Amino acid sequence: MRPMSRSVGKPPKIISKLVEKWRIVCLISPLIGLVIASLIILPDYNDPTRVSENALLSALVTEHFSYQQRIVAFAKELNVEKNTAQYLSLQLQRYGIVSQMQTYRISHPHYNETRTNVYGLIYASRSLSVESILIGVATDGSTDAVALTLALATYCRAVVFIVEMSLTKMTAEREFLSEQIYWARNLIFVFVDGGVLGMKAFLAAYHGESAPLFNYDRVTRHGGAIIGGFIIKTTGNSFNTLNIEYNMINGQLPNLDVVNLFVRLADKFDLTSTIYDNKRQSSWRDIAETVSKGILTQAFTRAQGLHSVLGLYGIQAVTVHAKGSSGHISLSGFARICEGALRSFNNIIEKFHQSYFLYILTNSRRFISVAYYMPIIGMLILPLIVLALKEWFDMSTFALPNSHLIFHMIGLLCYIMGKFFAENYLENGQYIHLFLVLLPVEEDIRPLKFLFFLELALVIASISLLNFSLAFCISLVAVPVAVVFSVIDLRSLNWIKGLFGFLIHPLLLFISVKSMFVNQSETVTDAAHSLMFWMNHSYLLFSDMLLPLLQLFFIPLWSFCFDMDQNGVATSNLSDLLLRTPIPVTERKWSAVGHFLVSWGIKTTKLMRY
Repeated sequence: MRPMSRSVGKPPKIISKLVEKWRIVCLISPLIGLVIASLIILPDYNDPTRVSENALLSALVTEHFSYQQRIVAFAKELNVEKNTAQYLSLQLQRYGIVSQMQTYRISHPHYNETRTNVYGLIYASRSLSVESILIGVATDGSTDAVALTLALATYCRAVVFIVEMSLTKMTAEREFLSEQIYWARNLIFVFVDGGVLGMKAFLAAYHGESAPLFNYDRVTRHGGAIIGGFIIKTTGNSFNTLNIEYNMINGQLPNLDVVNLFVRLADKFDLTSTIYDNKRQSSWRDIAETVSKGILTQAFTRAQGLHSVLGLYGIQAVTVHAKGSSGHISLSGFARICEGALRSFNNIIEKFHQSYFLYILTNSRRFISVAYYMPIIGMLILPLIVLALKEWFDMSTFALPNSHLIFHMIGLLCYIMGKFFAENYLENGQYIHLFLVLLPVEEDIRPLKFLFFLELALVIASISLLNFSLAFCISLVAVPVAVVFSVIDLRSLNWIKGLFGFLIHPLLLFISVKSMFVNQSETVTDAAHSLMFWMNHSYLLFSDMLLPLLQLFFIPLWSFCFDMDQNGVATSNLSDLLLRTPIPVTERKWSAVGHFLVSWGIKTTKLMRY
């Protein structure tokens, strides 16, 4: 038995076979991944959603809200009120709700204005004030949604009316009040001014966080840890559809039970529950369209709604968007849905933990588990691992290339400098990393290729654990490019490889994707500028990870890929592309693409305007 357990210094046979057949693996493995992706979205290959947290008692409670006239009255007053924040604060105080106005300001030229949030706090009557539920609404959105939220807050705290009731109505009111003592968690109603920035300002102050570029009043009253919540949004006033928005920043997702809760409540009130506004799915194409919207939104959309910011603080939340103009559910009916959600949040024993945090929804009633879709990433990055093993087996000795460290050190330096300049109001600090676009490779090509394939595979795999959609989109582009650049070794095609490599620069790819979500009439220069502004400020304001990933990993990796050649010759120098006369690596000098630097210089001159 002892000889059988000894290592003979050879890789396992299956590894040797994979490396030997690397061309077949590079061709077949991604195709298998795409076939799996196309199959698991079908109903026969995924699972129906189910509520795992039994204590939620989804759609089982009896809702009592019936104050349609109060909603209408609040809406009329809000339409004519000039100081919305002051009005909301006074109304909350009138109904016995602890309230505060929070003023905040963003310290940046593009957000040079002061806004005011209002929040009301209803303390639980059955337990200590250690946990709370958050209900939010945007004050710059639908007036009906604000009025509904205000009416719901007053409904949950109606004690003040005992003083105003006549003796003939005192008994009825006391019976009503006896139904309001079930709150075991505090209720926080937040009226947000300024969209996601306003919600970020409130949550940062609530958690005592020092957020860069934010100046805000501190929160004087706390309701304990926020376990979950939802954002109220309306379009119209007679609803037949309830659209559930659930994507958060950096690809985070709320616990699936939160989505399931509102689907069950929509069923109870005979509303059609949807995601991404897709109602009917009669074919594979309809399902694929919904899943594609979800993947692109999760990967590249900074904030889908106010709920997106809550994920940064571990709060499980969604936005419930009631839509319709000729439906059977009124504002009062939608308020009962919100009441039912509050009652369910109030019932849970612990924080959400039993259901899924990693999933893909094909519709509001079916989902793809993480166990089903993670093999897709494995099949997509398998060629990179096989190519890394191939380079490793072909090397007689390994020495860490200096250029590998230099690329990443420069990327780190550009990241730090760009952040510093952006925080100090220098708008174009985000362009600093363009100095990194092309640098020479001066060592043996095999160790560099080994590190390139290995690092790219590890980066994609790591991202997939945080944001599967982003990793999937990156691998669809990066893996074929890495394989093609490795397979094609004809010297006459080097200029084509160089041109193709330039066209797949990470910035150009991000511009192409971003054009799906923004104004289609933007020029390339404006699109590049707005893209960098978007990524930079998404990182500074919301800790978005796209910019760090771009600067620390993808531009250095792109530079490696662009420089690598089977014959150990670099093809990325601008003169090489123009003259088609490759220069040996040992004769190369440090360089960068000229027009990128000129573009950066032109952009920098805009600083004079400030």
